[in-house]
Amino acid sequence: MPDASSIYYPVFGWRRWTEKTTFTSSSAAASYPASNLGTLPLSDIWESTSITGEYVKGELDKSRGVRLFLIHRHSFQNAATFRLRLYSDDAATQADLVYDSDTAATLIAGNEIWPVVYGSELEWEDDNFIDGKYTEDEKLDTVWPRPIWLDRVYECLSWRLDFTDADNTDGVFRIGMIDVCQSYQMTRGFRLGTEFGFEERTQTVTAYGGVDYHERLEKKRTIDGEIRFVDRDEAQGVFYELQRQHDLDVPLAFLMDPYDTKNWLRTCGIYKIARLTKLTREHRDFETIKVALKEAF
Repeated sequence: MPDASSIYYPVFGWRRWTEKTTFTSSSAAASYPASNLGTLPLSDIWESTSITGEYVKGELDKSRGVRLFLIHRHSFQNAATFRLRLYSDDAATQADLVYDSDTAATLIAGNEIWPVVYGSELEWEDDNFIDGKYTEDEKLDTVWPRPIWLDRVYECLSWRLDFTDADNTDGVFRIGMIDVCQSYQMTRGFRLGTEFGFEERTQTVTAYGGVDYHERLEKKRTIDGEIRFVDRDEAQGVFYELQRQHDLDVPLAFLMDPYDTKNWLRTCGIYKIARLTKLTREHRDFETIKVALKEAF
């Protein structure tokens, strides 16, 4: 595979190890155990009992390759940070360190949980002009993810995520899911014309007098596009297998552009295959992939 450091090609969270991971944590509220971190719906959360020394551990069923983590529906504030460590031994021991984000100079977007999302489009009067992150008001009505995209695939048996949050006023941490994947970055990008946006879910009722009343529902993001002239073996060995093994019911982490960190929160997330699409034979050695995804929750 070519050097990914300069390639803005999409990443599919396949192969997915979330369901093969046993989750534990430093603490957990009685009704919100760490096991909730591996399941949908995202309303089944993990909740800690404090904000001091809190961490989550995961142990895979066997040693596997991992590259992508997705922290989903979390309650962290803008100053929050994480530390990710991978180990070749089990979660109870964790003596053989394989990877540490604190010492990884190549970690995309660093260790802050909330990445910068604005640049020159802000005015100096704006509350977030200095840090370029979402304000608390802007965080409403959306389920926010935080991808952790490593520089390569690491073989590990267990991992640990530690959290800090200097601005936390709740006294606890909450996370809906941590998706764990080997992941695959395509060797080609989406063609021009690929569509990305929202599914209409808000319900509108018109009264007899003509007034419209709205009930806003949580809208899902959708992606419809093509990745053209993909090597036949890659198209068959990745996307054909992804559809065969996942079908429409299995969640799938997705990053539109893994190095476009300013738009991470707008494009990445947990999706499902919206419809089973067909590969198009373009040439003896190349095929076109039609991608149809819809947010999973």
